[in-house]
Amino acid sequence: MYWKRLTRFCRKTADREVNLMLANNLSAGMHGITVFNYKSADIVVNLDYCKDDTGIAQAIAHELAHIVMGTSDHGNVWSELMSKYYDAIMEKMERIPGVG
Repeated sequence: MYWKRLTRFCRKTADREVNLMLANNLSAGMHGITVFNYKSADIVVNLDYCKDDTGIAQAIAHELAHIVMGTSDHGNVWSELMSKYYDAIMEKMERIPGVG
């Protein structure tokens, strides 16, 4: 239920197919990574760094902001989007019994 809800949120927000994945062997220091085009996107969360719901939400929000903006750049607009998405993800997780 938790992943279905997050996936639906990401797909609706990005207006494309989004796949969420977990890994534990990404490059050092990477909390997550995304690959995207106009039709679909993959978000991979690095469990070596994202150890709890907050870390997972931050990584997903970070990558989702890149997808929506269509760039790998960081800046004020990206930061605002990431914060907005993080808050929305945490709110959705708080509504799930036993999560958050």
